[in-house]
Amino acid sequence: MDRQIQCWRGALNRASFLPNATETMIKAATLPLALILLLTVVAASEAQTPPQETAINEAVYRQANRITLRQKLADARASQERRALPTAAKLYDDAWELVQKIGSGVERRT
Repeated sequence: MDRQIQCWRGALNRASFLPNATETMIKAATLPLALILLLTVVAASEAQTPPQETAINEAVYRQANRITLRQKLADARASQERRALPTAAKLYDDAWELVQKIGSGVERRT
């Protein structure tokens, strides 16, 4: 009985009949992987934004930071007048970080 089971197991083992079966499987798996990689690279290259859109996004980002900067400075000034100096210091620090993100071009307001 054990001999019959071993015989059937041997018959079901492809590697025993086809010595090149593993090579065939590797070749068969390589093609789909290469196609997936190729399609991923093509999709990623098409997903890049054009320079005009990048410039517009940067301008919008800086404008939003300018508005936030003005609000933080007003809040810091109000905190300073209330003598809430730790809060004012934190707000001024946050405002300074925004100035560094914005860069040059922040007009002075009186």
